[in-house]
Amino acid sequence: MIVAVHENGEQIGYSFNGGRNFSSRPFKAPAPVNEVRFFDAQNGYMVGRHGLAYRYRIVPSDYTSAGMVPAASPSQ
Repeated sequence: MIVAVHENGEQIGYSFNGGRNFSSRPFKAPAPVNEVRFFDAQNGYMVGRHGLAYRYRIVPSDYTSAGMVPAASPSQ
């Protein structure tokens, strides 16, 4: 999976086939994004300009958690 977040934090782009095709969608990050890093296919981190890190996890579509920001996943 390839993921990129526009630096203003309002758009996320992703590819699930090694970059042959990309999709994008609106994505409202809590702050402008400086870095996106994935450590495996389901867990990554975004670092905002204010210095806080946000964990990105792919979870079932019916999963909710306080402070959760909806984002792209293979099933969407």
